[in-house]
Amino acid sequence: MLFQNSHGRAAATGADSVVMLEHTVPVDDTMIEIIKGVGAGTNLIRKGEDIKRDTTALSEGHLLRPQDLGLLAGLGIAEVNVYKKIRVGIVSTGDEIIPFQEKPRTGQIRNINSLTLTGMVRRLGGEVTDYGIVSDHRDIFFPALEKAVQENDIVLFSGGSSVGVRDLGEQAVETLGPPGILVHGVALKPGKPILIGMSGATPVFGLPGHPVSALVCFDLFVGPAIRALQGKNEILPEPGLSCVLSRNINSAAGRRDLVRVKLKLENDTWTAYPILGKSGSISTLSRADGFFVIDEENQGVSRDDQVLVYLYQ
Repeated sequence: MLFQNSHGRAAATGADSVVMLEHTVPVDDTMIEIIKGVGAGTNLIRKGEDIKRDTTALSEGHLLRPQDLGLLAGLGIAEVNVYKKIRVGIVSTGDEIIPFQEKPRTGQIRNINSLTLTGMVRRLGGEVTDYGIVSDHRDIFFPALEKAVQENDIVLFSGGSSVGVRDLGEQAVETLGPPGILVHGVALKPGKPILIGMSGATPVFGLPGHPVSALVCFDLFVGPAIRALQGKNEILPEPGLSCVLSRNINSAAGRRDLVRVKLKLENDTWTAYPILGKSGSISTLSRADGFFVIDEENQGVSRDDQVLVYLYQ
């Protein structure tokens, strides 16, 4: 027995399959010829076939995408519990720092880091409060950092993390209360002088002043902290591409090196071309498509070696 049915509607009572209209030819007003046969269940979606009762549709820590909203709508779910947006405070410190719109005089540096770090946080779904440029004097910097800690879930300060006469980052974090400093300095290039501490439950990161070092430390340390507080299951960036290295790169044993690269598709193979430069050269990041890691136990990688490249978004 044949019934005419529209796409998406319930099948007629007694029907066990559906033939697509374009697979039929009219014979007369009461008959059609089926030119492509079907078996039982063809072109039918049975109740509960997509998501079965008592199964998990979306796990905790899953980042909601447009298709996930469609899934929830299909299940009749209008509201779900989500993690709040993470609030990140950014403090730029240093008497030599000036707003990036201004022309620097001798000994002055444009404030690059607050702008780039703001973009990195927002890319991860966080909200930013920029506390501006703060003098690296104790009576000004310490209260500014304390205010940022009180008002945010994570605090970043740029500059003041290396060992120097006027670098008060470590002292400032210690005054915020326990547990205080957790890490000061890592075997990493670029990014060695990073400072990591906690004030109660609030992570505080002292990022290097050099722009490249600051962004590398964000990728490796700050980004995972943000994802963890967001409740995400995957907090570390995943390698995006396996690439062939274009040249030899040396590295010091006992130190992890992050090498920026430009990618080119050559003969159906992705080739990674290293972009070398100092940690203050922001243009090396702007030209790079991603980076790969040379681990502490290696003293370099060779031309034509396979490397896993973490892609910049």
